[in-house]
Amino acid sequence: MTQQLTDEQRAALEPGVRLIEAGPGAGKTLTVAARFRQRAVDGRGVALLSFTNRAIDVARSRCRDTPSLLEPPHFIGTFDQFLHRFVTTPEILRRFRQRPQYVASWRDLTHDLRRIRPGKSDDGFELTDFLVDDEGRQVLDVDRLSWKARQLWTRLSPAHQRWVTTQAHRRLGRLREAHVYDCDGARRLAFEILSVPDNVYLRRLAARFDEVIVDELQDCNQVDHDLLRLLRHAGLHVVGVADPDQAIYDFRRPQASLSVDPYLAYRGSLAAHEIAPLTICHRSTPVICDLVSSLRAISQDRVVSGDDPPSGSNVVHVVIGNDATAGITAMQVMRDLGIKPENTWILAATRRQARSISQRSPDSTSGGTAGAALLSALNQLRLRESAHVRAKSIFDVETFMLRMLDWPADEVLHTRAEQLDRLELSTEDLRIAALRLVFASKTWDDKDSCTRSLKSIMSTFASPLPLGLVANYGTKAQIRTTAWSEWVSSMPGSEVNDLSRVRSSHIHGVKGEEFEAVILSLVAQRRGGDHALQDWDDGRDSEQRRVLYVGASRAQRCLVLLTPPSKKAQVLHLLRRSGVAFEVYSTST
Repeated sequence: MTQQLTDEQRAALEPGVRLIEAGPGAGKTLTVAARFRQRAVDGRGVALLSFTNRAIDVARSRCRDTPSLLEPPHFIGTFDQFLHRFVTTPEILRRFRQRPQYVASWRDLTHDLRRIRPGKSDDGFELTDFLVDDEGRQVLDVDRLSWKARQLWTRLSPAHQRWVTTQAHRRLGRLREAHVYDCDGARRLAFEILSVPDNVYLRRLAARFDEVIVDELQDCNQVDHDLLRLLRHAGLHVVGVADPDQAIYDFRRPQASLSVDPYLAYRGSLAAHEIAPLTICHRSTPVICDLVSSLRAISQDRVVSGDDPPSGSNVVHVVIGNDATAGITAMQVMRDLGIKPENTWILAATRRQARSISQRSPDSTSGGTAGAALLSALNQLRLRESAHVRAKSIFDVETFMLRMLDWPADEVLHTRAEQLDRLELSTEDLRIAALRLVFASKTWDDKDSCTRSLKSIMSTFASPLPLGLVANYGTKAQIRTTAWSEWVSSMPGSEVNDLSRVRSSHIHGVKGEEFEAVILSLVAQRRGGDHALQDWDDGRDSEQRRVLYVGASRAQRCLVLLTPPSKKAQVLHLLRRSGVAFEVYSTST
C-alpha cells in the first residue's frame, strides 16, 4: 500500500509522528489505513478510533483483505466503543454486577424520560439542553434552546426555573444510578475511572496497544483530550488526525471558561517533526483549492492542487441571488460545462435554505419515513455514475433493510459488523438481498405496486433470520405521495427541470463527502452576529466560516457561489484579494 502514497503521505507513517493535519482531498483515509497496517505488523495491538460508525465501516472495509487486522489485539471502532469495552463496562460490572446501557444522546430515550415539563401543556426542555458545570450540577444552556423553548424559559419565574434545573439534575442522577449513560456522561465516567492512581485499566491498555490513532481530533472537547493525555502518560503512542478548519460542531468545542482551545494546546506542545501536514489536494481543481485555502482560519498551510487535478472550470462561478431562480442560473453553468444534474449538489447552512433553492419540499425523498430514504438511495443508483455515490447508496439500501428488523430494545449494536454477527448473516448475503430490491424497483409502476413489492422482498429477507420485521413496519416503510411523486418525476424521460434532479443538503450532513459540482449558498448568518463573509473578511475564526470551508471543499470540478445581492461587492472583494479567478452571473443571464 505504501507504494501508492505520495511523499508527504509516506512522511505521515514515520514512528515519531503524533499529529497528521490533513487538508481536504489530501488522502487522509488512505494514509491512516496505511499507518494502521504498518504499525500492526509489529505484533502489538493498534487501535484505530473515529467518532462515527460510517467512518469505522470504511476503515474496516480497507482491512478486509487482511482479516488479522480486524482481530485482537487490534481494535477498529468508535472512540466511545473503545472506552465502553476497555474501561467503563468492565468497571461497572466489577462494582455493581450490572451491565451499563449506552445511548448516543438523551434524545434516544422515551419522550417522558428525556423532557422536563413545567406544565402539562408545555413541551418542556430536553435533557440535552442541560450542561454540567464545574460543580457537577446541571445548568440549562439557553443558547441551545429552540425559539419556542426559549420563550417558555423566559416566561418562567426564577423559582420555577430553579425547579426545572433541579428536576433535570434528579432525572439525570436516577439515570446514572441505573447505569444509563449518554456519550458525554460515559466519557466523563471513563476519565474518573482512569484518573485513579496505579490504574489497572491503563496498565491493560498499555500492555495490549502500542499505538492509538484518533481520527477527527479537531472535534474533541476538553474531556476527550484529558482522556488521551492519560493514555499518553500510560505509555501509549497517540496519533491524532485532524483538519482544524473542519471543526464545525461548536457544541463540542471548548467552553468559554477555557482560555486555550485544547486542540491548539495539544498542537503547540508538539515539535515540528511530530506533525505531518497533508496539503496536496487530489480532489479539486486549482481554482477551487485557491478558494478553499483563503477560507482556512486556523491552519496556515495552503491547500495545493495535485499534479493531476480533475478537469473542470478554471474559475469560481458567482451567481447573484439566493433562491430557485438563481439555482436555475447555476444549472445553466453546469450544462455549459457538461456536468449532469445528478452529479451536482446544493449545499447550505440549513436544510431549509438548500431546499428553497432546489424547490424541494421538506417532505421529499431526502427526508421523512425510512421508505422515503430508501427511494432517495434507489434514485441515486438509478441516476448517478460516481462509484463513490453508488457505493454509499447501496449501503443505504442495506441500512433500510436492517432498520426494518425487530431489534430487541436491550441490545445496543453499534456497527454493521455487530448487526450482521447477531443475524448470522454475511455481508455478501446482505448485498444480494439489497440488489434484489434494487432490481425490483425497476418494475414499480405506481405507489401500490411499490408498497407490495417492498413488503414481499422484506418478508422473504427476514424469514430465515432470527429477527422478524418490526411491528410497525407499515408506518416505518410508508411511501408518502410526495416521495413517490419525486421518484416518478426524476425517471429518465420525464419532463422535469434540471434543478429538481439536483440533491440538496445542509453542509454538516456531507462532511467527508465529495461531489463533481457544488452550488454553495452564502446566505447563512449567525443569529445576532456578523455574516460569515465578514468573519472571512476580518480573518476571524468562527464556526460559520468553517462551515463555508467544508462546503466549498466538497467540490471537485465546479463550484458556484449563490450570493445575496447585498453581499455581491464583499464576495467579489474577497475573491480578488485571495487571487481567486471568478466569473459573475445575474439571475437574468
